[in-house]
Amino acid sequence: MEQLTNHIHHIRQQHSDDHLMVVFDIDGTILDMRYMVQNVLRAFDQEHHTRLFHQLTVDDITFHENQLEFFIKSLALEAWEKEHLQNWYLANRWTSRFVQSGHRAFPRILESIRWLKQQPDVEVGLNTGRPEHIREDTLKCLNALAADYDFSFSNDLLHMNPGDWEEQVVYHKVAGINYFQRKGYRVVTFIDNEPANLAAVAEYDASILLLHADTLYESDNRTLPQHSIRVRL
Repeated sequence: MEQLTNHIHHIRQQHSDDHLMVVFDIDGTILDMRYMVQNVLRAFDQEHHTRLFHQLTVDDITFHENQLEFFIKSLALEAWEKEHLQNWYLANRWTSRFVQSGHRAFPRILESIRWLKQQPDVEVGLNTGRPEHIREDTLKCLNALAADYDFSFSNDLLHMNPGDWEEQVVYHKVAGINYFQRKGYRVVTFIDNEPANLAAVAEYDASILLLHADTLYESDNRTLPQHSIRVRL
């Protein structure tokens, strides 16, 4: 926060009349995706009258939410049971039931966003790889969490993937930065957990301060720009 504050102050001195923006990714940056995984797996237990995950804690979840198959390998299940579990998880994790109420934010992240939104002429934008068709559910989830901090996220400051899941995510992350710039904002900072997304934004606009949310991610961390700053959430 100290480096971010200093950066905003520095940009403000150079561009006193500009509308500044800090852009956040959502999954793995604002939201701790381990809680979604935990909630979906416990719901599997409830629906199937099993007790596979009744003792599962978020600390046990050391894999990215797209990589459940590696976790399933360790379970004492028949092959067909593992396949059924994997398919059930994939079919349910992004339904309204879990998108709206199956998430928790990382500690202090919403407090930090509230502080940013209170700064003069500074706005917060959201740039996610989630597809457009879950826009309403995404905003309901985020604003339910933000309500405890007396702010809300704006629909027009949420850029989503116009395609489907995992479709050209890196490309659309850059498009998201461009979207906010075309709306008249000077994007000063971008925070994301995926190194590939940060690398693409660095190539697009080298003036943007890059913060790497060092949580669970899929892309190769060797692509992480050298000038990016690691953030522990």
